[in-house]
Amino acid sequence: MAVAPSNANWQVTADDVSAPGAQEALHTAQEKMAEIRRDLPHQAPRVMFVLMPVFALTTWAFYRRAQPYYVPHLYYSIHFHAFVFLVFAVGKLLAFGGTVGNAIGQLLALVVFPYHYVALRRTFGGTRAQTAWKGTAIVVVYLLLLVSAFAALLLYLIRSAISGVDLHPS
Repeated sequence: MAVAPSNANWQVTADDVSAPGAQEALHTAQEKMAEIRRDLPHQAPRVMFVLMPVFALTTWAFYRRAQPYYVPHLYYSIHFHAFVFLVFAVGKLLAFGGTVGNAIGQLLALVVFPYHYVALRRTFGGTRAQTAWKGTAIVVVYLLLLVSAFAALLLYLIRSAISGVDLHPS
């Protein structure tokens, strides 16, 4: 692999493996990977739904003096996530327009960050400097939670896919 030209399109198939037991194991592994690829996009909206109240708790932690009750933070979280989903949906639609549409869709996703700061300032108030540092801290905390949640989802899907699979065939 070190001296071969870089090509990300190579795959090991059952035809490349000579032992019958290894062929079956490879075929099973390919089926399980396809199952994980199919289940991950199906479960992702559920993870995001669970993370919306967590995002609200994060904003509450930083803006509890401006809004002492949790409900306004939950409304902000729902509003912000709806905006993000709308931007990503428009980006996906633009991706059908080819390379240029895909590039425009990816640039459109960058609108989410300034919108976050503007929406925080309009909803909870504060100076620009306060909004900048609090908004950045919220983004960092939420991105860490998001990565952790999706890593946990991926580990769960892998574990559920390999449960019942004999990893050491005789």
